[in-house]
Order: sequence, then C-alpha cells, then structure tokens
Amino acid sequence: MIPVMLIVMVLVFANFETTTPSAFYRSVVGEDINLSTNGTWVSLAHCEQGLVNDTSYPVKVYNSTTTLVEDTNYEVDYTNCKVRLIDNQSFGVYDCDYWYKGQGYASYEKTTDQSYNAFSIASILPLVVIAVLIIGVLLKAFVF
Repeated sequence: MIPVMLIVMVLVFANFETTTPSAFYRSVVGEDINLSTNGTWVSLAHCEQGLVNDTSYPVKVYNSTTTLVEDTNYEVDYTNCKVRLIDNQSFGVYDCDYWYKGQGYASYEKTTDQSYNAFSIASILPLVVIAVLIIGVLLKAFVF
C-alpha cells in the first residue's frame, strides 16, 4: 500500500513540475492600439512580466486592412510592453498580436539547440518508480 501511495505522490508532483516556458506564455490576438506618427510609446493592455522576446512568439502589428505592417515600421519595448511607430505611416488604430509572460512564469535559459533547460521531476520519474517498486518488493519479501 505504501509503494502505491508513493507512486501516486510522485505522479501528482510530477504533474506540477513538467511545465515548459510556453505553458506560461499567454497570447493576445487583435488588441486595438492607437498609434500615432510622432513615435509615442503605447502600452499593451495584457502584460504581467514583459513581452516574450523570441522569434517563435513575435509581436505583429496590422493596419485596418489586416495587412501586416513591416517590422521596420514599428519598434517594440519588450521589457515595458510598449509599441510605437518609427516612420511616417498614418496614425490610427492598429491591431496587435503578441505573447506575454503570464503569472507563474519562471526564468528559463535557451540553449544553442533552442531547447529549454529546466529541472523537472519527470526527468527522474522512471528512476523513482523503479526505486519504489524495488523497495516494495524487498519489504514484501522480508517483512511480510
């Protein structure tokens, strides 16, 4: 009975630890932002811990015809969650798609192969399960 309880506990805790950074990334699609030609920074509404600064999760700005505005026409402040126009495009309301770091986001480092390094109890889960089974068999053999 005890080994079964230990296995259940390990599986429950593993469920909380096997998260990736993208699990804490939240997306916003079509947020209306009022950009002007004078380069004023405009804050994005949904930002808890900064924008995700990663090519896999880009900030995209669209004009009224849902045409993507060129990356060179706007600038993004990833830390302060702000966007501004940097050329003479007409002012107005634009749509913005972006990803931000949501509540519970932890700091993860990217490696050169673009994978994330984070300790996860799931990486040792097979060893824990085997150890619990061996202990259970030994207890049953020598105690009962």
